[in-house]
Amino acid sequence: MRHFGPGGGDVNYSLSGAEKPRDLLEGAGFAGMTTERVVRMVRFPSSERFVRLTVLGSAAVLPDFEQMDEVARDGLVEVIRQEFAETLAGYLEGDAVEFPLEAHIATARM
Repeated sequence: MRHFGPGGGDVNYSLSGAEKPRDLLEGAGFAGMTTERVVRMVRFPSSERFVRLTVLGSAAVLPDFEQMDEVARDGLVEVIRQEFAETLAGYLEGDAVEFPLEAHIATARM
């Protein structure tokens, strides 16, 4: 997300895909690795709350965001909500947000 500077929006899903987690685990000495791609439909009852929690969750990994006061955070959440309203509309069921979420599950042994 451009509001968090270069690469700011990428950090939440920086291990997307099967290759990077596999490389990290093998590099840590794990062997016999298998990965499975799993896709599940997820549903959030409120689109507004979904956007808010998604943006606020970024505070854990983005120091600039963590430094903002509550008023600034609320303003940023609103700007992002408005910017993504059209994209989000394709995933709405009433006010709920529903979309497929993909994960790669890795298993290995030491």
